[in-house]
Amino acid sequence: MKQPLITVLMTVYNGGSYLKRSVSDVLSQTLKDFEFLIINDCSTDKTAEVIESFNDPRIRLVTNEKNLGQTRSLNKGLRLARGNYVARIDADDGAFSHWLEEQARSVNEKPEHAVISANAVVVDEFDKIRKTSFVPSDLGEIKMRAIIRSPINHVGSVMKVENVLAVGGYDETFKLAADYDLWVKLLAAGQKITVTEKPLVSIRSHSQSASKRGRGSIDGAEIESIMGKAVGAFSSVAQDKDRLHWLCQAIYDEGSLGDREFGEAINYLKDIYLNLKSSVTADKSKIRAWVSGQERTAYLKRIHAKILDGDLDQVKWAARRGRKAFGSGSVFTLILAVASLGNPAARMIPKGYFLLQSLSAKFRMGLF
Repeated sequence: MKQPLITVLMTVYNGGSYLKRSVSDVLSQTLKDFEFLIINDCSTDKTAEVIESFNDPRIRLVTNEKNLGQTRSLNKGLRLARGNYVARIDADDGAFSHWLEEQARSVNEKPEHAVISANAVVVDEFDKIRKTSFVPSDLGEIKMRAIIRSPINHVGSVMKVENVLAVGGYDETFKLAADYDLWVKLLAAGQKITVTEKPLVSIRSHSQSASKRGRGSIDGAEIESIMGKAVGAFSSVAQDKDRLHWLCQAIYDEGSLGDREFGEAINYLKDIYLNLKSSVTADKSKIRAWVSGQERTAYLKRIHAKILDGDLDQVKWAARRGRKAFGSGSVFTLILAVASLGNPAARMIPKGYFLLQSLSAKFRMGLF
């Protein structure tokens, strides 16, 4: 086989019921010339049998001698890849048939970019569209996003192997957020990242997905560590471990903060973005909109957590604070009114929110 432009890289441990469909999606691409490198991380189910059943010469199955975990397996895949670019997909995710063709065109048109990610739809275990994951293609906006969260989708991304290895590949001390760390390292090193406009992949969100297994204090510690690096790289704000910790909790563990700490987290969010370095070239209006959106989301997540706890007083407190910040015409006025009707009514708020997300995603995909 001649050297392909792209190596599709999948790492898998006990692939389960979605593996066959994911492999089929890759093999059914309109672009035919690629290598499909699958690292089987000592699966104990029928993963190897499922993969071998395809009998496709583009598949290159490598089985680890011992379980390495996803991050170490990804670095192994980077070293073994024959293509100049690695395209990422997980064993429970999907790809539209034109994914690789579109990405091959993109890397040929933009050879100076280290990573070209893809927009995505998020589906549940029943293939129902729950939301879209659309991110901007502008480098300044990507840096802006990277300060507090992973700025692009890992699944669907096509990465230039040489550039990724030049910054050390994936940091193997991170088990769940190594992709976020990689983006920050590349951006801090001056590498270019962009995103295709079209959604090219589907990301499956379910309780046993690789991105959710093992989440908890380890995941929070990883993200907090990476956020600290990103703040240092892209903002000149004074480093404050306590405020960084509270900000991380406000974004990712929203039910755990007291009122004062939550307020300090929001203030630190604003301070970070008021002190951006010149390398973050995003338009000021987009920066303001991003900060406002993150503050609004933090309030909504806190409200959701307190609804689950049955703590109506805290639901009302957060709704009042949100209304004060965003005005009487905001969603927080409606939340406050519903919460005043008691716990049964309040528990309907998250259901309504997720329904609106799903409807918005379907509208964006042209399904109406």
